[in-house]
Amino acid sequence: MIANSDLTRLINSDEIQSKVRPAIKEVKRTQQHKNPLTNLGVRVRLNPYALALRRSELQQQERRKAAKAKAVENARKNIKVQPTAADKAAAVAEKKHAPRKHENFKRIVDDSLYVVKTKESDPEFVAKRTAAIAKAAADIAAKKFIIKIRGGVKAEPEPEVAKVEKKPAKAAKDAKAAPAAGDKKAGDKKEEKKDAKKK
Repeated sequence: MIANSDLTRLINSDEIQSKVRPAIKEVKRTQQHKNPLTNLGVRVRLNPYALALRRSELQQQERRKAAKAKAVENARKNIKVQPTAADKAAAVAEKKHAPRKHENFKRIVDDSLYVVKTKESDPEFVAKRTAAIAKAAADIAAKKFIIKIRGGVKAEPEPEVAKVEKKPAKAAKDAKAAPAAGDKKAGDKKEEKKDAKKK
């Protein structure tokens, strides 16, 4: 049973407000994904060169449009225009990539360009290379020696071959059979312990 039907007063009361979690004031909005293929601004943000590319496309369209209009006008007037030297130069300038294209094609097709040219046949080059290798090896050896000296490691003498004295076979057998007085076997110790317990 509800004693008080005033909901606003109930909700705003201290008893309920103390248990209610705080209101979320931060609003998270999703970012709209824009297509860089159709939206030039997004494309420029991804690729700054896209703006220059688009500008060159528009200029080319304008030139093509003007050339077409001129050609239509000359066709109406029945005028045959021979291209001048300036026009030819302009056409060549437009196709700047053509020489590079030929170079790339030649590089792909020509197998002689892939032959690795070595200087092994040149004796002067070989002499220089061997001298450089020898110098590098000497430097490395010197650095190792310096490091050893700094670390306090003395140069170790070459190990000498130890001279082994040959004993007669009989003397060796006697030595094995009769152990030294100080040496005692495990069995001898056990016997001593047993004797000590009996006493």
